[in-house]
Amino acid sequence: MKTRVLIAGSAAGYKARLCAALEQAGFTVLTAPEPLFNLEAVVRDLAPDVILIHAESPDRDTLENLAVFHERAPKPVVTICAKAESSLQQQLSHAGFSFYAVDDFSPVLLQSLVQVSLAQFQREQVLRESLACAQAELGDRRDVDRAKCLLMDRYAMKESEAYHHLRRAAMRRAQKLPDFARLVLREENNLDAIAAEMARSLR
Repeated sequence: MKTRVLIAGSAAGYKARLCAALEQAGFTVLTAPEPLFNLEAVVRDLAPDVILIHAESPDRDTLENLAVFHERAPKPVVTICAKAESSLQQQLSHAGFSFYAVDDFSPVLLQSLVQVSLAQFQREQVLRESLACAQAELGDRRDVDRAKCLLMDRYAMKESEAYHHLRRAAMRRAQKLPDFARLVLREENNLDAIAAEMARSLR
């Protein structure tokens, strides 16, 4: 399946050249309506693999719109322009976009830029997902530890005993241990009822 590239924010004089070069490079080319008021809606409707923006100097609203959208629904964004202004590069870099200063729309160059940006984005997605998993695991362990400490403090339990109560009660409810631990923390003011349930789970 061909990579779908959405052209957004390009001046009319450049869009035809970009479309032709991208098609020659083997991409399926999609175009956004101009003026572009709602990039998120366009991306949702057209479902591109990569967003390509050609702009001499994207305005602040456009950059903020892109950054907010990119945070909610990440997509590879390639920005190309003829002039490499350092302030623009910093803005785009902070937003997580690839930036290239080029004035040559050759199919070979565009193919390389799109493929490199797509590969970089995919690597970053893997890293983000790995980080999210690691953070979730840390959060789970933290909540289990907090629930253990609560039981140890309230009922003078040893750590191993508190953990055993939590684990058995979670199994009885067919819940994951971290989920049950969070229930214990939420119901701290009604802990005696939950403790009684945990005691029954050991019978």
